[in-house]
Amino acid sequence: MDLTAFNARVMHARAIVVEARRQLRRGSWIPADFERHVAYLLCNGSYPMVNLEPYPLPSSIWDRAHRVSAWSSRLRLSILAGGWTEPDLDTDAVIPAQMRLADILTAMWQIGVLVEPWAEELRCHYPRFDGAAEFIDAHPDVYAAIETAEEVFDEPAHLRDLLDEIWTGRVRSEFPSW
Repeated sequence: MDLTAFNARVMHARAIVVEARRQLRRGSWIPADFERHVAYLLCNGSYPMVNLEPYPLPSSIWDRAHRVSAWSSRLRLSILAGGWTEPDLDTDAVIPAQMRLADILTAMWQIGVLVEPWAEELRCHYPRFDGAAEFIDAHPDVYAAIETAEEVFDEPAHLRDLLDEIWTGRVRSEFPSW
């Protein structure tokens, strides 16, 4: 996979999160009840994974890849359940003037779907604990890419916090410092 394209998707998703938060804060986007309910369900589905301090650095690449892959699956189901369409990964990333939950979910899904092949390769070809070094040797830049993707999903002031702000209506005043 082209890591330049991957990093571009990460930057786009971060920009979407920042813009969504700005629109929520200004009141120019008031999520519909259905959007709030989807955000609530996603928060509940991710709660056990993200209600911790940031993952310790030695966390295995196997665990990291599968955490992001799990987000991808939940986002895909939410997109389809909402009646929205999965975006084409080859289209140009645009930040919408009027945010919708679908815009946030699809931007984040585009990161997760790019991590899924790595998670699958790890699951099928590398033992959970002993194979990480071999995988990293075969894919030297992938660990940093997966770590970056995980930050966008799970660390404070990222997707999970934004979803929490959407469903509760309690918008924080600070923005992430990317």
